[in-house]
Amino acid sequence: MGFYSLVFIFILTVTGVVFTFEWFGNGVYKALTWKQREIVKQYAPYSDTTLINKPPLVKPEDKIWNIAMQKHGEKFGRMIIGLPEKNKETYEVDVFFGDGTLIYDRVSYFYDQYTLKSVKLNNAAGKPYQQLSTGEKVFKMDIDIHTGQILGLPTNILAFIACMIGASLPVTGFIIWYNRKWGKKRKSVMKRGKNLVWA
Repeated sequence: MGFYSLVFIFILTVTGVVFTFEWFGNGVYKALTWKQREIVKQYAPYSDTTLINKPPLVKPEDKIWNIAMQKHGEKFGRMIIGLPEKNKETYEVDVFFGDGTLIYDRVSYFYDQYTLKSVKLNNAAGKPYQQLSTGEKVFKMDIDIHTGQILGLPTNILAFIACMIGASLPVTGFIIWYNRKWGKKRKSVMKRGKNLVWA
């Protein structure tokens, strides 16, 4: 079972290490895209803090929801609206397509918290999924591949079975090693004991 599940266990392991260690993720990104991974210094754009004394908008979340509905209608699975905590932060809106469970299949929008004006992030992290190269798309699927969510329930079950087999390998390996080293001696001793009793 370990031999047949090797490919799946290897994929799950590599995709897990990608988002655990940055240096490893950079290497995988370079192998997939043939270019250096951009160091993201800013994960979201900033709001215009010169408008800090402006009266707050009435229910900005409702307005943001309406903007997203105008752009996508009901063609998305779920939407997450991140509220700003600091003066310079923006509203971050993540719209997930399909059934809403896939992390890579999404588009992100940012809105100034004082004016609700759309602001963009000018780096690779701010690019829509459709504009990415094939290698970048595969790299962005990392978490969905690692969790087995990439193709829904079938790959969830496959990932679960592969993980269970992978987790059992150290136990079964120890049993095999133990039986090879001490199991034969114990059997021979027991066999001799039986012969002595019969004698």
